[in-house]
Amino acid sequence: MSKKLESEVWNMERCAGCGGCVTACSKRIVHFDDDADHPSKKKIKKTVALTTSILDTCHFCDMAGEHLCEDACPRLQEDWKDGPVLKALLVNTAVGKNHSGEPNDVIAYLLAGAMQAGLIDAVVMTDVDRWTMVPGPKVATSIAEIMESAGNQYIWHPTLEGLKEAIYKMDLKRVAVVGTPCNIQALSRIGGSGTRALGYLNDRVKLKVGLFCSGVYKKQALKDIATALKIPATHIKSVSVSQKDDQLTVMTHDGQTKKMKLSQATNLIRAGCGRCYDLLSEQSDISVGPIGAKRGASVAIVRTPAGEVILDNAVALGLVATKEGVDEKALAEAKESKMRRKRAEMIDGLQILMLEALRDPTKVEEAKKKFGEIYYRKAAGGKMETEPQGGCGTCSLCGAP
Repeated sequence: MSKKLESEVWNMERCAGCGGCVTACSKRIVHFDDDADHPSKKKIKKTVALTTSILDTCHFCDMAGEHLCEDACPRLQEDWKDGPVLKALLVNTAVGKNHSGEPNDVIAYLLAGAMQAGLIDAVVMTDVDRWTMVPGPKVATSIAEIMESAGNQYIWHPTLEGLKEAIYKMDLKRVAVVGTPCNIQALSRIGGSGTRALGYLNDRVKLKVGLFCSGVYKKQALKDIATALKIPATHIKSVSVSQKDDQLTVMTHDGQTKKMKLSQATNLIRAGCGRCYDLLSEQSDISVGPIGAKRGASVAIVRTPAGEVILDNAVALGLVATKEGVDEKALAEAKESKMRRKRAEMIDGLQILMLEALRDPTKVEEAKKKFGEIYYRKAAGGKMETEPQGGCGTCSLCGAP
């Protein structure tokens, strides 16, 4: 287990919970316990005669100087640049009586079209048991399996664990992955690592479909949500989140719709989500969500040629319909709001650097410089002035007045 991953991510409650490190660990040592805040390392005992010792399971990675788990962690990327935007369109399903604009439905038809056209042979996604709402990874290898999925309900599970099954167990070669921004960022890290082992994973992932996301709920959150809405947890059929309307919507098995304010549920979101400032899945090939959409549609942001092929293919097959009319202002506001979280991430970086400076005096000047970048600003005459931590209204990072 990487000491850097442990000290700079797990111990600081920055873990995204994406499962990237679990997928990357070739020794299957890093694993997630149920609803844990971060992964842990399996302890393997070796007994010789009367002597029992704990094996250093990361010894060979340390010797080789390669830490694949680090290379897959999105929180160890110093800065995520804005993703490309080729076009943004309103989209809804074009098949059946009810032309749905729900993101999960739109994504299902995009992927069904891709599989029908032979562009992909599997989809790694998060699915839930429709009766218990317990989430888990799913590897869909047929259109029927894609369409039967309940889709991502924003209930946490390390989605990328399913990538190991798809590639190493099932030997699938053209895999699409559907996930929240942290999942997609982890795939981007894997793609940029340059190591042979992670290159093997990256070569199999042909499409990254991202969801708009403001946070993922802990598994036990379902009980709290059910209590707040005064319904049994077993009655919950699906959970959907609308950042636009600030609402969490629950559908029950008997067809009822229950709503509550997102602000009432923020304490149920995983701690690591507070360190993510990518709300629109900017590292994906195509991202889908409700922000900027009119009622009855989702917004699809095409970010790469691969994303454009997938959308155009689904339109050509008559599976989805698109039109202009995206609320660009709403998308711009979503991008701006991420700066409040980015400040928290910057402060995390400063803390890490200050800890390094305690061990390595050569890091002191770098730590001072970073401190100045965050807490000081230039006045009109070029003189440095202190900024209170609450914000000054000039840097726009924290969003304070």
